[in-house]
Amino acid sequence: MRIADAFSAARWRACWATTYTFEPAFFEAFLVRRLGDPPLNVTVLADARRLGDTWGRMGEHDLWRVPGLNRRYLVRGFDQSSGAFHAKTILLANEKRGLLLVGSGNLDLAGLENGHEVYGEISSEEEPAAFAAWRDWMAGLVGGADDPALRGRWGDLMGRLPWLVGAPLGPTAFVTSTLTPLADQFVAGLTTPVDELHLAAPFFDHDLRAVARLIAACQPRGIDLYLGEGASVDGRGLDTLLAGSGADVRLHRYIAERGAPYVHAKLLAAVTGSRARLLTGSANLSGPALLATADANHANVEAGILRDVDASYAVDLIRGGPRLSLVDLERAQLVELTLALRDEAEALPVRLRTAVREADGSVLLTCVPSVPAGASLTDGSTVAEVRALRSDVLPARDAAQLVWLVAAGGAVLSNRVPLDDPVALARALTAQDQTVSDRPRELEPLDRNHPVARILTELHQTAVFDVDDTPARGRVDAGRGDAAAGEPGESDAFWDRYFEEELGRDPRATGYGIGGAAARDGLFLDEFGALLLQMLHRAPSPNELRLLDGTVVRREEVEKDGHRWTMTQRLRVRAYNVLWRWSSAVADPRVRWFGELAPVRHYLGLLGALARIWPQAHMPNDEDRWLTADQLGRLTSNLFGAFIRPANGHGYLAGLDAEQRRAAVELLGQHGAPETAAALAFCALHGANPDSFFAWQPYLVPGRGWRVIHVDKRAAGLASACLGKKVTETDLADRLRLVATYMDDAHWCAQAATTWGYPAVALRDAGNPNIPLELDVPAAEHLLQDSRLPGLTRACLAYTKAVGLRVRVGADVLVVKPGTTLIALVGHRTIESLDPVTLEVLDELEARGSGFGAMLDDELATAS
Repeated sequence: MRIADAFSAARWRACWATTYTFEPAFFEAFLVRRLGDPPLNVTVLADARRLGDTWGRMGEHDLWRVPGLNRRYLVRGFDQSSGAFHAKTILLANEKRGLLLVGSGNLDLAGLENGHEVYGEISSEEEPAAFAAWRDWMAGLVGGADDPALRGRWGDLMGRLPWLVGAPLGPTAFVTSTLTPLADQFVAGLTTPVDELHLAAPFFDHDLRAVARLIAACQPRGIDLYLGEGASVDGRGLDTLLAGSGADVRLHRYIAERGAPYVHAKLLAAVTGSRARLLTGSANLSGPALLATADANHANVEAGILRDVDASYAVDLIRGGPRLSLVDLERAQLVELTLALRDEAEALPVRLRTAVREADGSVLLTCVPSVPAGASLTDGSTVAEVRALRSDVLPARDAAQLVWLVAAGGAVLSNRVPLDDPVALARALTAQDQTVSDRPRELEPLDRNHPVARILTELHQTAVFDVDDTPARGRVDAGRGDAAAGEPGESDAFWDRYFEEELGRDPRATGYGIGGAAARDGLFLDEFGALLLQMLHRAPSPNELRLLDGTVVRREEVEKDGHRWTMTQRLRVRAYNVLWRWSSAVADPRVRWFGELAPVRHYLGLLGALARIWPQAHMPNDEDRWLTADQLGRLTSNLFGAFIRPANGHGYLAGLDAEQRRAAVELLGQHGAPETAAALAFCALHGANPDSFFAWQPYLVPGRGWRVIHVDKRAAGLASACLGKKVTETDLADRLRLVATYMDDAHWCAQAATTWGYPAVALRDAGNPNIPLELDVPAAEHLLQDSRLPGLTRACLAYTKAVGLRVRVGADVLVVKPGTTLIALVGHRTIESLDPVTLEVLDELEARGSGFGAMLDDELATAS
């Protein structure tokens, strides 16, 4: 199962988790966001020592990636005397039901997504007793922590989950090491000897007590041991133990598709006949994990799922398919394995447990032992003196804050802990959260009353034009951290999938007719198309702004509010940058995560915005020009290139198959977009020179061919309104036809060279009134044998409309004049064809792949 999917499978209102290691950026960006907006009760208990290592490694840039740390959710370290707080559980719940996840993976990327883990799930509707057992276990942990914030959140959890409070105790698959060692629970009731004992874990104890205890209790006839990359075990000792068991021992090594994997899953299975006792969860094959209760010295807090299941299910699970396969592990390889050494951080004088910001800005501390005299509290930039257990005022910061104790000389006295914000934590239990900005990032608050800013703000609030300018992008980058700037890797597909899911949670995603990113074919028919249709019937006058809701705002009405549009140049730059960014993003394939035709929506919206803005470009007063005609022309060209086809790649439409393109074009036609596009193209090109024509042709030519750009009387009317002068349908059609078909010699030669595969082709004056042009192809293979030359000559005659052409390849020359015979000068010899050449003959030679030599009966014509 994918743990992340469980977080978004229902509208959960609570998440309580336990873990050994914790990755806050991953948890916040990838998991917490899936739960949606507050009210939420999210709490994490993690091993205190490992959590201290995590806080110690975090720098300033990491803190900006976890703005919700101890503000939106609470994280607490759990001290487990000389053992480890090692249980991995996740409770997801709402007021009606819950889901309990118990497994081997920690709350980090490796544990939940990239590692080879095993998690099991239990539903409150099917096994309420498991939730009663979890409730009582967690109540004991919370009660022993002596933490007011933790107790308060536990009380909130009980208040919002009445079904959990009333869950009845009884037999349950959920087990912990609280009262009875897990090994004892595993072997209880087994009939011995068992047929097979299957063991898989990445860590073993130094003296192999746990494995020895299981073998002694189960007396297996056969033992299957599964090890992954980097297993921590005394291989020689384990080999000796297995050899002395009297069982048939089979050793296995896990293999993944890409090399030997690190397998973090922990599984025990005792098979007898067709049934098996199966234990999964957090416990490694070690004494602290399996052989003691949690309150014992050097014992861990562990949790798991213990069930009697079909033997085939247990064996298939432990073998790891389909993600993993197995190969035999040789005894020589086993004895080479050693115990991994763990680095222990140097102990500090004070163990800081919590730091809570008070209403007056001071910080209240809990620690063991008490704070030494003269110590201060710091967040790395500010130092506040501590008296007893309270510091002086420590300024709040926008990012999360880590604090620690230092001596008067600056020496570090304690571990780091995140600073609690009780007000924010309380608000997260009740308040709603807003995450999407109400305007494009380039615009400033003072711009909001300008009509062009209002147009852009309307679009921004309704659609996701640029997927990289979203809170979802920020959450993905926060989760990836430094990996976001690195080389592409195997995890890219994971982060793309996460990004797609996060975009589906953007409030604007519902406007695409989809219920999140999982739906693919949602289609909108909304106000954008309606607006375009209105424009075709009545273009806005220069003094009007018509909003998407139909409201008409006249320029003089805006000015009555005291807003003369000052700093016009700066606003133009900001608005232009927004529109350029949005139009460029139309071709972004990730836009189609919202639906296959989502780029059509964006194109319609941007086309409508340009149509509304353009009439102002020809106002006599510069202050009234929202954008200049030159800016609008460049934006229109960029939009067409992204949507149809740019000169150097595929736009959205060009990348579709014929059926998809037909559906997109049909939708555009329903909203009047082809006529609007023709009008805007004319506005951009009516005064352009030939140098601009070639930049437009890659999208103007297919746009006309696909009827994405279509001329009629409505298009001419809109062009007239935009330019402030009369434009006829004939004017518009002639101009677009000229631009689409315009060609000059230099561009024709460049295209011909590319089409026929030559480095260069030149067209020049031949100096002969009967044959005025010469086509020079210096890199042709041979004047008479090169099969490309007939087609190139035919195309040149069509382009130049010349009566004849001289074709030159080095010193060799061929005269091609339709209706007369071919005459060639090759190697100082003159050769003439028997039959006249025609355009049809040239077409036939090209179709057959023959050179001009096929028309000449001479040895030079066939010589290579």
